[in-house]
Amino acid sequence: MKPLVFVADDFGLTKSVNDGILEVYNAGTIQGIALMVMADATEDAVKRIKKHSIDHVGLHTSLFSFTKADRKQREDYVNFFRQAKDDEIKKLVYDEIALFEKLVGKKPEFIAPQWNMHGNLRVTRYLGEYALKHNIPMRLPRAVLTSDEITDKNYSAEVMLQRMGVRMPDHLFARILGSSASNIQQMFLDELDTVNDGETTEILFHPSYLDEELLEITSLNFERTRDMAILLDKKFIGSIYAKGFEFIPYSKI
Repeated sequence: MKPLVFVADDFGLTKSVNDGILEVYNAGTIQGIALMVMADATEDAVKRIKKHSIDHVGLHTSLFSFTKADRKQREDYVNFFRQAKDDEIKKLVYDEIALFEKLVGKKPEFIAPQWNMHGNLRVTRYLGEYALKHNIPMRLPRAVLTSDEITDKNYSAEVMLQRMGVRMPDHLFARILGSSASNIQQMFLDELDTVNDGETTEILFHPSYLDEELLEITSLNFERTRDMAILLDKKFIGSIYAKGFEFIPYSKI
């Protein structure tokens, strides 16, 4: 078999995002939810986690506040990493983890940093130390702080985590941009054909409904409704099963 996990990012960003993620989770097509602990709808997301007894929740690391009123952009992260001291980064990493544990009441099932910022080796080190200590899997590091698509591999960060002994999937697939749900589905199916028996795979999504709040804070909008359509398409899910894939929670990576 080929273990596969679908992950929904940005839980807590807005209530419309929370609505969309909860729908696809309840439909059984999402096995992991990545929670933002410093966003506008974090409180709403945590209430839903507890109300619906959602088990498979990971940390969607942002290091800083990700609210409409106080939100850093990609270039802010790049500039911060250029100037920050190791102790500053370590404190941000561990403070955010502690906040997750306080809000959710347990450790994250997995760690999936926003914009794959763990491509930065110092972030990699501190997240990796925590993940290794508690046997928590992490998302494969990719270099996307300066672009939208996950296209460039980050071998330095990946090898660093491998040498540390951190568990990661063998493959990470994502299609952040693109308007056609059918085209995106076919791209995923083609990519899944490259996965060998026994290899583990993560596919990340950003499912959401649209509302005024979401339109005001992010340019990633239509693509979120596209992801909802993909995840609720039973034919697409059936095609994945037909290829020999088995859906698992991230903890089984």
